Amino acid sequence: AAGVLICGEHTGTHIDALCHQSDALTLCGGVPVEEVQSPRGFTRHGVEEIQPIVAPGVLLDVAAKDGVESLEPGRVVRAADLEECCEREGVSVEAGSVALVRLGNARFWDDEERYLAGPGMDASAAYWMAERGVLAVGADNMAWDAPGLEDPELGCLMAGHLILLARRGIYIIENLALDELAASAQY
Repeated sequence: AAGVLICGEHTGTHIDALCHQSDALTLCGGVPVEEVQSPRGFTRHGVEEIQPIVAPGVLLDVAAKDGVESLEPGRVVRAADLEECCEREGVSVEAGSVALVRLGNARFWDDEERYLAGPGMDASAAYWMAERGVLAVGADNMAWDAPGLEDPELGCLMAGHLILLARRGIYIIENLALDELAASAQY
């Protein structure tokens, strides 16, 4: 038996490979896009190059910090929010770890319009993670970044993708289900 499955690459929980974002047509590490992009995909920085991730993890529950089940659509999470989560939870984000951010957005998975309009991070949150030297970040939203938020300094949408993937080589994991982990208070 065989079947055909056609869907977007951002369907479900997934990790963004480093080839997912360029900075002026240059991938992480100074790799020019035109040298590695082919009709069959990328010859460098593809998802097949990601080594298994076995690392300490930390959960930063921004929704709980704000005293809500889920953040409102368009709510922008900033570095200060992540700092407050660390203080509230008694944790720190260390180099080589994986930092997951719960926004409470996963509960809207079956409501496409609401899910896609959800909250997300701004550039300061991405810089905050990068400064700590994390291996990967993740969140329970579609794209880590706050939908539609243009960064005035970088002049782009999805500043976290530029900062984390293209400039720092930090993976982004999207569409996570973090509610059960958060309920266990195992930060």
